[in-house]
Amino acid sequence: MAMAQPSTGPTCSVSPGDPAATVNDLRFGCSVAEYDALYRALGPGTIPQNVTAQGFVKGNPVAELVWQGKVFGTGTVANRVVGLEVFPASVSVGPSFADGAPAILIDYAGGPLGFIRDEIRQVQPGVYMGFAYDRSGAPRVVERFILVL
Repeated sequence: MAMAQPSTGPTCSVSPGDPAATVNDLRFGCSVAEYDALYRALGPGTIPQNVTAQGFVKGNPVAELVWQGKVFGTGTVANRVVGLEVFPASVSVGPSFADGAPAILIDYAGGPLGFIRDEIRQVQPGVYMGFAYDRSGAPRVVERFILVL
């Protein structure tokens, strides 16, 4: 899904029926505080299964040159990095580091990214937003990202 920066000015909204507009708003229109508030207002949604999700890193377009998204299996996920499926993880629902409410958790424990945990919530059908946390100490957000199925 090719995305362009909106020309009508920044907004931070969900556009039901228009996933591309929602993704653009999440990437370019939402401040960090608005992005975080929207995330806290969402429920986990359905765990993606047997699908490839295109990924966008909020505020870090250079990272998108390397990280292209995630490939979900059944209870598993791997990252798409320069066209390869790497860094496998398990997928479950559990409490979010952001607010303690349920989120879809992507846990890299036992692998080279064992200090990282991602979590996502469904914004609308086919669109998820989330955080990558460094949990080597107190959990801290290292990236905000969007996934499009």
